[in-house]
Amino acid sequence: YVMLVDNDDFIVPAGVGLSSDFLDAHPDYVSAGGLVLGMYVTGPSLSMVDNIVSGGCVSGLRSIYPVVSYDGPGSLQRVTSCLNRYAPTWYSLHRREDLLRVFDALVESRISDVGVMELFVATMLAARGKQMQTASQVNYVRQLNSSSVGVHMADLMSRVFDGGMVSATHRLVEMLANVIALDSISDEQRQQNAQQLLDAFTDYYRRQLVPISEATRRRHDV
Repeated sequence: YVMLVDNDDFIVPAGVGLSSDFLDAHPDYVSAGGLVLGMYVTGPSLSMVDNIVSGGCVSGLRSIYPVVSYDGPGSLQRVTSCLNRYAPTWYSLHRREDLLRVFDALVESRISDVGVMELFVATMLAARGKQMQTASQVNYVRQLNSSSVGVHMADLMSRVFDGGMVSATHRLVEMLANVIALDSISDEQRQQNAQQLLDAFTDYYRRQLVPISEATRRRHDV
């Protein structure tokens, strides 16, 4: 198994162990995760880090992502569910073989937009198998930075209006449709799948842009 970890965050081994046990018992799942908590740290001490890693310091911290499992019976259903109720699975525990294949496909795609890259990994994994997340355990604690919010909003706005993000999304839809497609389905069904995926991505971006546009308007008083 493989877990993706940022270099300034903390893992909770007890929760990761439960995710490992789950994957051992459920071969049809490609990833398993728990709560991702957030904390603001100023001058963290060694004892604080020790407490987080041991699981003794997570009470009182808030979950920063929704907890959603994508466990529908079909690839197309799981991918559209992932976009309709997106919850980052980046910090889940993944099966090594599945994650390697997804990253190989990401390299092949030549997609360079970091936002589309995250969606690429999440949706491609959903196409490959089921993904479980549970609120009954804590796997990961992220350090938060209040100054990053405005930077994130401005960055996402500029990327959405950049044609590169649009072309990257179309490339992802094309690759997803190929992964989901079975040899037995018709070309017409493949096109219908691709259109359904494109609609799901369009709705996802629209839901992101509306609150971000409003927050940007308030921030700059325009």
